[in-house]
Amino acid sequence: MDSEDITVSVAMITYNHEKYLRKALDSILMQKVDFKYEVIVGEDCSPDNSREILKEYKRKYPDIFRMIYRDKNIGATKNSYDVFTKCKGKYIAILEGDDFWTDEFKLKTQVKFLKNNEEYSGVYHKVTVSDEFGTIIKNMPSDKFIIQNNIHEIGSPKRFIELCYETMGQVFHVQSLIFKNIFLKYNNYGKIKNLLTTADYICDTQLKLLVLERGKIKLINKVMGNYRYIRKRNETSFSSQNILVHYSNIKNVWKAVDQYFDYKYGYLIKKLIIKEKYMVIFDRFKNKDMKNVFILFINELNFKGKIGFINYFNKRLITKIKKC
Repeated sequence: MDSEDITVSVAMITYNHEKYLRKALDSILMQKVDFKYEVIVGEDCSPDNSREILKEYKRKYPDIFRMIYRDKNIGATKNSYDVFTKCKGKYIAILEGDDFWTDEFKLKTQVKFLKNNEEYSGVYHKVTVSDEFGTIIKNMPSDKFIIQNNIHEIGSPKRFIELCYETMGQVFHVQSLIFKNIFLKYNNYGKIKNLLTTADYICDTQLKLLVLERGKIKLINKVMGNYRYIRKRNETSFSSQNILVHYSNIKNVWKAVDQYFDYKYGYLIKKLIIKEKYMVIFDRFKNKDMKNVFILFINELNFKGKIGFINYFNKRLITKIKKC
């Protein structure tokens, strides 16, 4: 397929998604479009049957799918970045292997908007959030959130950072986003790669900011997809990781964002990192994960603070021993 003929590249990463992968792939194939699209899948050396499922779809639809089979696991963000750089379409849509689209006109609707509104670099929609079994938990973003924060469109990186600070949420889910392919003619791959791969699990925040750097993002106020929120022990999703992984990823992302934008939003980002830390701690308190809350508290102390805490702990211990 000639790259000039491709309107949309669907970028998908997958790891251990055997239970969900067929639904994700079928939700792409059900799209009713009047343009050519390709699907680039980065399979990150899954130990389950994900690769065999992909081979089956490649045999059935050889002109649609381009599969990248990793020889070793490279992690979500490096996998995502590599898939993005291989996208040939004018626009990129994102779908992870455990999520799925629910509207057969999703791609056509979003592409039509971008073609007719050149000042926008991206367009997104609402999604349902479900658990691993498909039970719907909520809509994202909610109608209340949309009205309160006036996010019918987001006009700048600064506004997006402000929304992240206000909500401590994703604002909108990346699997609903279609954006102009910024990877086709990008001259500084080193800078963009460093930003997108700075953390092991998170690159959607940075990607949204890169898109906003080039134009506004519009909301289509309609549910057209589903995001699975999977949070359980021994799962590979980011939401299933412990507090230390969560906070280190969040902190690394915002520090990289701060550096990328030449510290223009430094004060707001510092406040955001602090707020994120306490939100993560509060969440783990609710889940009685006291061991990791304590470890995070110690890790965040500077050298002087650590010495002070150890001295305080030793004094309390000696006092208790004397009482005994």
